[in-house]
Amino acid sequence: MDERTLKVLEFDKIVRKVGSLAASALGKELAESLLPERSFVKVQNSLKETSDGESLIIRKGNPPLGGIHDIKDSLRRVGLGAVLSPGELLRISDTLKAVRNLKNYAGDEACEDGNNIVTELIGLLVPNRKIEDKINMAVIDEEEISDNASATLANIRKQMRQLKNSIRERLNDIIRSPRYQKFIQEPIVTMRQDRYVIPVKQEYKNEIPGLVHDSSSSGATIFIEPMSVVEANNDIKQLIIKEHS
Repeated sequence: MDERTLKVLEFDKIVRKVGSLAASALGKELAESLLPERSFVKVQNSLKETSDGESLIIRKGNPPLGGIHDIKDSLRRVGLGAVLSPGELLRISDTLKAVRNLKNYAGDEACEDGNNIVTELIGLLVPNRKIEDKINMAVIDEEEISDNASATLANIRKQMRQLKNSIRERLNDIIRSPRYQKFIQEPIVTMRQDRYVIPVKQEYKNEIPGLVHDSSSSGATIFIEPMSVVEANNDIKQLIIKEHS
């Protein structure tokens, strides 16, 4: 069917309407790519698929289609050896849960009903509760991996917590010390460029040996990383690299 005929029939409006009713981005994409079918056999199959779906909904109610994501790109990247982000892993877990829910929805019909195209299609789905649970145990949210993801990660984060506590204790000793109190702009430990630092009055910047990482907008405060914590800050940086690898 040529484009002029499709335009006269306003076919684009029809597929957009169908797409707007889709429960997932994948369904919307498939709906909006539909074109009139020339094969009578394929038309018959599509009509049966529709009537079979309607029959299933009448008997069992609307199918659970929530949580279906387009994970094709993530799976392709995994095949190439890429490391997925926490968000990508969560979308895979959601999709596996959707598969499991659909299998439960169809029940025995997914295996026994050879006359219903939709239940046959559901029967082809393969859930994997083990991977689904592993992802949910390992991923906290779109940005963070749980300590439970692996023993190695848990150990790395334990070392990081110990180092951070040690650094804060050393810096607190400095800002509370009568020897240094007059040099300190504010008695707080803060961070600059992922390094623990203390705010020192500009005129006393040479009184506390260390690395200068920043200054306040007025220039009155210099943020210094005392030499006593430089090595520990370096160790944290190395652990962060390991954590992300």
